[in-house]
Amino acid sequence: SSGINAEYGGSDAGAGWVEVPVTMEGIPHFVRGGSVVVRHLNSANSTTDIHEKGDYILEVYLAKNGAAAGLLFSDDGVTDHTITQDMYLTVNFNASRSRVTSEVKLLYPGYDNLNILREIVVSGLESAPSTVQIDDSGEDWPNRSYENGILRVTDLELRMQKAFCVSYES
Repeated sequence: SSGINAEYGGSDAGAGWVEVPVTMEGIPHFVRGGSVVVRHLNSANSTTDIHEKGDYILEVYLAKNGAAAGLLFSDDGVTDHTITQDMYLTVNFNASRSRVTSEVKLLYPGYDNLNILREIVVSGLESAPSTVQIDDSGEDWPNRSYENGILRVTDLELRMQKAFCVSYES
C-alpha cells in the first residue's frame, strides 16, 4: 500500500527506511494512502469542550488508485453508554480524484450536533482543479489553493450532521 508523508509534500515514500528530521517545532506524521483523517482545529481539555467548539478539518490522503475513506464517531461527550442507547452520530467519508462526500447516520432525535467542518485538504491529486463546487451549488468556490498535489478548500461551514459533497474538476 502507499504511504503519504503529510509534512513533506504528500509524496509516496514507498517501502524501506526513510530518515526525516524531527525538531521541537515539528514532528512529521505519516498517513497510509486511502485514509481520511478528521482533526480538531480547536484544542480542548475534554470531550465536552470539543463537542461545544466543534471545528474540524478533513484531511484526505488518496491512495494510488485515487480513493480514500474514513469514519467519524461523535456523541455529546457526557452521557454514558451512548452506543447501546443509540445516542451518537457517525459520518462516513469517501473521496476520489474528483469529489469528497459524506454519509450521515444520526441516531437520536433532538440532538443538535455542533460540529462544523471548516476546511478540506486533499493530498494526491495529479493536477490543479479548475473548479470546486459545494453541494452541487453551481457556483465555483473561491476559497481554495493548490500546491504540490494538495488541494485546500477553506472557509467552509459544513455541518457534520448534514451530508455534503465537495467536487473538484481539472
